[in-house]
Amino acid sequence: MIRKTLATILALCLFPLALFACAQPQTDNRPTIVTTVFPQYDFVRQIAGDTVNLIMLVPVGGESHSYEPTPRDMAAVEECDLFIEIGGPSEQWAAELRSSEASEVRVLSLIELEGITLTYADDSGHEHSLEHVRDFSHSHEIDEHIWLSPRNAAIMVEAICDRLCTILPECADLYRTNTDRYLTELDQLDARFTSIAANSTRQTLIFGDRFPFRYLTEAYGLTAYAAYPGCSAEGEPATATVAALIERVKAEQIPVVFTIEFSRGEIADTICAETGAKRLELHSCHNLSIADFDAGITYLDLMHRNADVLEQALN
Repeated sequence: MIRKTLATILALCLFPLALFACAQPQTDNRPTIVTTVFPQYDFVRQIAGDTVNLIMLVPVGGESHSYEPTPRDMAAVEECDLFIEIGGPSEQWAAELRSSEASEVRVLSLIELEGITLTYADDSGHEHSLEHVRDFSHSHEIDEHIWLSPRNAAIMVEAICDRLCTILPECADLYRTNTDRYLTELDQLDARFTSIAANSTRQTLIFGDRFPFRYLTEAYGLTAYAAYPGCSAEGEPATATVAALIERVKAEQIPVVFTIEFSRGEIADTICAETGAKRLELHSCHNLSIADFDAGITYLDLMHRNADVLEQALN
């Protein structure tokens, strides 16, 4: 009787462990997911937690636009269970990493997802077909910062969840639950940006820097003027461009000039010195500092930080 009772107790104890085995995987058995930059890295960890071995190729604190893969990076991509790329022009190296005929890497290219409308970095936001924008020899370059619209982020999160469920079906319920929670948080972020834009006293943003925020500004009906048309900052902007930004700040009495993360902010400082405007930072979420990474800062944290700054700047 005692043995039977002990066996029953043991079975009851082991059942929850089996039920939640997905949440406490054996490290050696976890599938490996490789991402190129921080946004999709964070999306995966919000969905899958520690059920996968997660690798981000661009080093924390590094410049993603000048990144070059190492032999270790190449091996990680070749051996992973899923490779998640943005797929834009600055990730041409990613296509080369997985171009081997022997490669069987599963790839999710986020820029190709249905529902995401792509724009060029130096136009006014016209829609373009995927076939056209993937011709990177074109004189224009697409804006690849698709994650800066929370609505696009939601599309990416759902696609990532679907792939993870295929790779680790025993964790599908966990992944769906986490995804539903995360989508709710993205909806709340979207609602916050919508409210800020709708209730602000002005609609114009000035960037004395590169400009990766086209998807954000277009999503919420904001107008932006920048020293550079996109995220590439080769050389210095034309003197006439800086002068025009100074005149617009003065004419519209714009109180804030933006820089982006990891920027020296010299152009913004020049504009501020001429106008009395204040310099603030918007974060593109492309990568983050070592301190922020170690502190566990997330995509949502950075975007809510951006919302705080926008609310201040527009009012």
